[in-house]
Amino acid sequence: MGFTSANAMTHQAGITGGQQLTPQLIEVYDKLRLTTVPNNTKYDMYGQKRFVPANTGARQTFVYRWKNLGAATTPITEGITPGGSTATREKVQMRVEQFGDYMEYTDQLDLFDVMNIKTEFLDLQNIQAARTLDMIYRDGIIGGTNVVFANGASDRAAIVTAGKAKPIDGLPTEADYAKAALRLRKAKAAKFNPSLNANGNISTAGARKSYTCLIDPNRTDDLRYARKTDGTLFYPNFLSIEQYPNQAAASEDEVGRMGDICFIESDEAASDTTDAAYTVYLDMVFGKDAYATVSVQGKGGIQTIIKPLGSAGAADPLNQRGTIGWKCMAGSRILNNTYMVRVEGGSLNNVTRDYEDNSITDGSDTFTATSSFGNPMPSGTGTTP
Repeated sequence: MGFTSANAMTHQAGITGGQQLTPQLIEVYDKLRLTTVPNNTKYDMYGQKRFVPANTGARQTFVYRWKNLGAATTPITEGITPGGSTATREKVQMRVEQFGDYMEYTDQLDLFDVMNIKTEFLDLQNIQAARTLDMIYRDGIIGGTNVVFANGASDRAAIVTAGKAKPIDGLPTEADYAKAALRLRKAKAAKFNPSLNANGNISTAGARKSYTCLIDPNRTDDLRYARKTDGTLFYPNFLSIEQYPNQAAASEDEVGRMGDICFIESDEAASDTTDAAYTVYLDMVFGKDAYATVSVQGKGGIQTIIKPLGSAGAADPLNQRGTIGWKCMAGSRILNNTYMVRVEGGSLNNVTRDYEDNSITDGSDTFTATSSFGNPMPSGTGTTP
């Protein structure tokens, strides 16, 4: 396995007189390892963790809940036995599938590896595995039927039409989020998070227990900065985390609260990009026990698999190839559809990222982590370095 640098310095072939420098002498290898983008996993944090029993030959299991009995408000007549009630239970099945990937390395990499690249392969695969599981868990729960469409829209297509015509009309309103929270309260869905009490500091406020809403970073900026045509805030009741009395007590990646909802930013928040010109974000609002993440009992973690050179036997007669990989069993399932509401709407922002290329796209502009060596200073700036 070889490595090349897209922006490597080259020697000057046109130099006359004296000794030309070879590329190896001109270019010094710096062992600084640049940071890749880690995955910000969230969907494994708020669901129940359930298991399929190992060594049973089963790929799925099930749980059940009893339907509630109606209130017995009819007075009992003397000497007459009432009709009674029948117990009924609902079955919820949960299934796991297997996921994984691997990378191959050669004997020459093993021989000349001066920076322990194989260890870095493991780091990359840890990020890949975490991102994979987060997406698997997300995709298993975004199909719920409890939906609020932004700003009175009848469906997702109507959101696209409204948002294209006037971007602010594609946003979910405060009333939309309040409607989602009301549905959860009426369903008796339990809330997350301990209370945060106000204190005597300036611009601090208390926060109650709340439902959780996983949102894309684009939605975060809508909540913070979106304004109506008259210049007033579109979400005037949004309480930013900067106003919390104790930010350290907040959940990881919590960005703020509004009403009964706590907003958590997630790299893998759900969205629909069917219309390439307009993205609809699927903000998931839920209470406790709304869904479960599923793995195999005793084997719920990610298994790392390293095959050294020659481990393939006759298939690798010269001990030239080895592999590093991972695999796991995972799945997710909605446990209670009434404990989860999907708030769908567009955004005023359109910033996307590509994990594989370490790039960010903002509208028509794309920025990569690696820029060309020796770029000139932008026009209008001072002296070149």
